[in-house]
Amino acid sequence: MKSEVTIAGDRILNTTNIIYGLIFLFLILRPKDSYLITGVVIAVLYIPFSMGTCYFTINADKLIVNTYALPFYKIQYPLEYVKNIVIDSPPYKSPYISIACLQIINIENDRSSFYGASSLKKRHWNKLIEELQQRQIKVSVEASSLLKG
Repeated sequence: MKSEVTIAGDRILNTTNIIYGLIFLFLILRPKDSYLITGVVIAVLYIPFSMGTCYFTINADKLIVNTYALPFYKIQYPLEYVKNIVIDSPPYKSPYISIACLQIINIENDRSSFYGASSLKKRHWNKLIEELQQRQIKVSVEASSLLKG
């Protein structure tokens, strides 16, 4: 077992980045007198879309949730406090979401937010599940997209 593993998928060519690019192109091709409106629209859309751009790092004692769209956003969960990991279908419907989301349940049965990862494909989710199970963490897979053959 490796001491640190990062499951990130394709952080450049994924649906979230394609949508970012289309929005950016549309907004910069607007009339030049609307820079303020363009900036506000980009800022308002960027943060919600960024929450679907997570990737995960597992080391000897922590599970770290990062997002490549907001590099300063990082949440660390000590593995000794993780009771269960639930990998479920996304709770929201949108074209940019990932095929699954990760939710952490700690030893006090508190649940984290759902962490979507639009850069992860089925093989990346399976690698993440394998890495978590090797570290003796219970993983419940409920995402229908990962249960299919």
